Amino acid sequence: MKFINSTHFFTIAVFLIAAFSCRHRMPIQQTPFKGNAYYLTSEGNDAATGLKDQPWKSIEKLNGIRLKPGDTVFFDGSQTFRGSLLFDSADAGTKENPVIITSFGNGNAIINGGDLTALTINKAAYLKIHQLHFIGSGRKNGNTQDGVAITNSRQIEVDSLNVSGFQKAGLRV
Repeated sequence: MKFINSTHFFTIAVFLIAAFSCRHRMPIQQTPFKGNAYYLTSEGNDAATGLKDQPWKSIEKLNGIRLKPGDTVFFDGSQTFRGSLLFDSADAGTKENPVIITSFGNGNAIINGGDLTALTINKAAYLKIHQLHFIGSGRKNGNTQDGVAITNSRQIEVDSLNVSGFQKAGLRV
């Protein structure tokens, strides 16, 4: 039995890999599902589609829909939105297609929760919350809540948040 020298074997293997990759490029793996992109601006209309050219106006409208895996919600970064964002198990993403809540344009959008919790996530999974500013009315002015409350949830990612004006925790997990 004759053995191939390991140096020759390595050279042949590299040559075959290079030759194969030149002729048969492997496609970049795309995620199997891409969700909707919803937009909110202060000039929006809650009777609109929520798409970029027909944005919604209110958090109440957003809270009234079910977000699906891969959906992204964009708040206009130069504006303030009043109300409390509420996400639960009906708004869950997946590992491959999380639900994303973020700002677009200049700066971070402001979510003014007033005397309430500005963001509540309960029994949800695979949400990403990025580049938002959550404000409350202040502990001396009536806010007795947490700013952002995440309970009974998994795979929640928060990044680049600013939370102020709440009596209890800014971020409670």
